[in-house]
Amino acid sequence: MDVSQYLDMFLDETKEHLQNLNDQIMHLEEEPEDEGTINEIFRAAHTLKGMAGTMGFQRMQTLTHDMENVFSEIRNGKMKVQPKIIDVLFSCLDALEEYTKNIQETSDEGTNDNEELIRALNECLKKRRRRPKIRRLRHLKKKTRRQTKCRHSLPRSGNRLL
Repeated sequence: MDVSQYLDMFLDETKEHLQNLNDQIMHLEEEPEDEGTINEIFRAAHTLKGMAGTMGFQRMQTLTHDMENVFSEIRNGKMKVQPKIIDVLFSCLDALEEYTKNIQETSDEGTNDNEELIRALNECLKKRRRRPKIRRLRHLKKKTRRQTKCRHSLPRSGNRLL
């Protein structure tokens, strides 16, 4: 399917979403617990991902997908907004603007995969995922100690209780 006829519309809508993302991330920096802002950023990233995918801009789609993943975790209360996340998101906006500029000038998003940004977004997710496992392990160690004490107080297998 030839989507070139939709390129101007794609560019206009992308610029609007990028401006909205910029405004919302600036607000989020001031109020990191604002659920309305978090939801708006998630929706904008989700929309950009879908638009980029439809137009065949895979690099843009991948970056916005990973942004969406971070905000999904924040939205679900599994992560908190941290200054590091804000910094990474502003860098993602710069990369998305670069893609948009390339698309406007050449009808192609370019060759920059932004692997460092994608790695940084995924690192934010990994840090979130590691913490609960550590807590669970500590919890299991405590249970094991208690179970060990209990086992010693039970009669041996050869002894029967009457």
